[in-house]
Amino acid sequence: MSVAVSVPELFIGITAAFQGIPELSFGNIVGANIIHFTLALALATIVLGELKFESNNVRTSADFTIFFALFPFLLMIDGALSRVDGVILISSFFIYVVWVFSKRERFSQNYKPIAMDGYHALSPIEKFRQVMRDMGQFIVGMGVLLLSAQGIVSSATYFASVFHVPLVTVGVFVVGLGTALPETYFAVSSARRGNAWMVMGNLLGATVLTASFVLGLVAFLEPIIITDYAPFVTARAFLILSAIAILLFSRPDKKITSREAFALLTIYMLFAAAQVMAQ
Repeated sequence: MSVAVSVPELFIGITAAFQGIPELSFGNIVGANIIHFTLALALATIVLGELKFESNNVRTSADFTIFFALFPFLLMIDGALSRVDGVILISSFFIYVVWVFSKRERFSQNYKPIAMDGYHALSPIEKFRQVMRDMGQFIVGMGVLLLSAQGIVSSATYFASVFHVPLVTVGVFVVGLGTALPETYFAVSSARRGNAWMVMGNLLGATVLTASFVLGLVAFLEPIIITDYAPFVTARAFLILSAIAILLFSRPDKKITSREAFALLTIYMLFAAAQVMAQ
């Protein structure tokens, strides 16, 4: 699911890189990750009542996620995310994937197969037709996403030029909010079904994937050169603040309560207000 909900960030990142404005992708990913740590996590926790980190693997994965979210800022100390930095980010993602799948005990549960609308009762020809329909829907969906990414990048560029706002700021506040909606919706939907594992897996996975693989790919295609750090100051400060809040909230009893969720919501509202006032 984290791969599926991160497709918008991937397409926007590739489109922005090919158009020579990779900083838009960087702002998009930073803004989306702030929402993962605050708005999405808080809403899911409020629905659940409390969000427990019952497994040590999940606790460790949450720590890794916070590191990955902040890692690009460390690589940008020299003022740029170079192609070498991009390779480092992509490599770190695959190292994380190897670690996740090395924890085989987490994936050792047996589940009963779920019937797919009588799929197994269909004849071979009917199965083939259904597969072709599904493939057609998939191709159409991918095409819509590609066109949407192109439209978002063009609109963001126009918005930035008309209102004299840095592209990074547009990416953080506007595009980031839009691309984080799938993760937020899925987190709340999973919480309503009482599935805390899906909430954590989706948000943690999406954050790691976008901050390492997607951003690394963008930097490899088109290095991100930072000439003005001002637009990053607020986003970086609130990303660090939200990461610290999650660490403090989840450390003592391995859970985030509803009261702490409202604190995360407050952090997001302060972030939104700071972004608006900065313009």
